[in-house]
Amino acid sequence: MAKARAPKAKSTRKPAAKPKPAGRASGRASPKAGPAKARAAKRTGSKAKAKVTKTTPEVAKTKPEVAKTKPKVAKTKPKVAKTKAVVAKPEPVAKHNQSSSMISRPQPVANRKQSPAKPPSSPPAPKPRPKTAARPLAGTFPLEAARALWYTRQSLGPGPHEPLPKMIAKSGWLRTLGGADVYIAARAREPGMSRSDLDGAVATHALRVLPAVRSCIYLVPEEHASVARHFADGIWRKRTDREVVKAGTSWEEIRDVGDHVRAALERGPLSTHAIRKAFPPSAVRSLGPEGKKLGLSSPLPIALRDLELRGLIERTLEGGHLDTDQYLWREAQPTAPEAGHPTLTEQDLLDSIAKIFFSQMGPATVADFATWAGVSQSDAMAAIERIALLPVAIEGYTPVAYVDDTGFPALSQPAPLGDHVTFLSFEDNLIVPHGGPGLFCDPAYHAIDVSSWGLSRPTTLGLAKHLSTRTILVGDKIAGFWELDPDAQEIVTWMFDPNDRALTDHVESEATTLARFLFEEIGHARSFSLDTDDAVRERATSLRQRVRA
Repeated sequence: MAKARAPKAKSTRKPAAKPKPAGRASGRASPKAGPAKARAAKRTGSKAKAKVTKTTPEVAKTKPEVAKTKPKVAKTKPKVAKTKAVVAKPEPVAKHNQSSSMISRPQPVANRKQSPAKPPSSPPAPKPRPKTAARPLAGTFPLEAARALWYTRQSLGPGPHEPLPKMIAKSGWLRTLGGADVYIAARAREPGMSRSDLDGAVATHALRVLPAVRSCIYLVPEEHASVARHFADGIWRKRTDREVVKAGTSWEEIRDVGDHVRAALERGPLSTHAIRKAFPPSAVRSLGPEGKKLGLSSPLPIALRDLELRGLIERTLEGGHLDTDQYLWREAQPTAPEAGHPTLTEQDLLDSIAKIFFSQMGPATVADFATWAGVSQSDAMAAIERIALLPVAIEGYTPVAYVDDTGFPALSQPAPLGDHVTFLSFEDNLIVPHGGPGLFCDPAYHAIDVSSWGLSRPTTLGLAKHLSTRTILVGDKIAGFWELDPDAQEIVTWMFDPNDRALTDHVESEATTLARFLFEEIGHARSFSLDTDDAVRERATSLRQRVRA
């Protein structure tokens, strides 16, 4: 019976203790309440205030009734709303702001004007960027000083020249895109170089064609080949592990195909097609529709790259020339640099790649290095800190760049450059690693309209990241564009300032020499394997129109 009476007693007490909402919020009776209730409310005002937070939903329900009360009662609404805003968990916002130096620290909640409806849905603060300049700045330098160092490190301009392998080791690995630009880039740094000079260095293993950063194919000096190959292997294998599963194959099957490849290459160098034909029947199967979605018709392409990155086979030039993307495969030669090198950790490899990049391209930013190497900015920053590069500010370029100990003194005392004329290659190493041509030309020319590959709309010289045309350098500044006319068998040039007659004559003389090299030794001016003579012709015509305008 006691259990039956307890709920009944509770239900009779609750209505009796329930005052009107307005009276509870203010500590006084409602205007409609009698004198006795007013005195009771006065005695218990503090207790009523303590219960405001718990009764917030009831206040919201009685909002129409509160609106009819006197102004004194209406003033209590902001207090109720303010209490609600405090309850609505401001702590996560403050905590997030404390973890990011990019966001100002919030004021205390009591001093902040805040709508009660918005705090729960406040947008999250942006993720903090990778930290920069862990060490104090070693100095601030003008853009001209950085540009002079970039120019010098690229082995551009007159002066003593070095053997091709050493020059490429100092100035930067060259992309082999299946076009003429690998020759143009090397010749810009070694005037007078012949085609046979570069092809011969590859034939003797002084230069190697192999996967490197971002798993792209580069012309790499032998002294860097092992690091480049191992670094490419780490990046490629992570991605390929997923593709192997999606394609419905396995590493066991791929290694079996690799054994057949090595058996076929015992007879001598073979193309990919010839290797496939040399296989026994059913040695390699089709990967079907799933493989085709990934660009893999069979396990053979993966097997070839796997063997190459393990140092068991290597690619060589079909016909002995670099302007092709068709290669012959052969067993790795005894002189190949893979043998005898200790296995490096992933961190060691990234540090080695960072040292190479900043010795060739520094000063450069964290983003510059991360983009070139194909790694995250946080990993790039960690490598920069481990190899203890010096942080510097470059006016007009970036508040924080990094340079090695060798490059730092050159920023303080830039070398005189003169007005040497250089015809640069498509996607040249001087321009691309630092974000585009804007840093290398007078701001007066930034508004010039240009076409940029990868963009369907025109852009400007100051904003472009990648130019579709080749550039002419005077000293360390871009002063014009050039392209080969395959019909007229001459180079078309367009200078930003055509009134400098002496400069124009110098440019025309260099253009004549380069045109002879391209027509007599290379035979074309296609930039990459998918480029065509019609596209080259169209670019030359576009420059002629600029000259006539």
